[in-house]
Amino acid sequence: MARQGQIVRADGQPLGGFADLERFFLEVFPGIKFGLDHGPRPAGANAFDIQGWLSKMKGTKFPAWVGLFETRSFIISFRLEGEQPVIKGQFNIYGHGIADARKRLDQLVALTGWRIET
Repeated sequence: MARQGQIVRADGQPLGGFADLERFFLEVFPGIKFGLDHGPRPAGANAFDIQGWLSKMKGTKFPAWVGLFETRSFIISFRLEGEQPVIKGQFNIYGHGIADARKRLDQLVALTGWRIET
């Protein structure tokens, strides 16, 4: 079972506004908290911006909403690209409870009609 993947709409359209997405996520992942990541900060004149360089190499897009949900058996992190609207989501699962995490992702899909790509 995959430990990472993407959350998309089947029709290729954006997932929607963040307020709506947050409600969906809170229903399936109670207590999840999201914060808005605007990207790497500008480096000083003589500093090498390793975070910015890595972001460009990985094709990371900003801004993005980032969230974390923890249980005893797994942690799942989310990255929702785009401030308004949210374009797509990515997730990473950590821990031994991958099957439990996938059940919750399946609940999110049933609630929203989105698709999980691994």
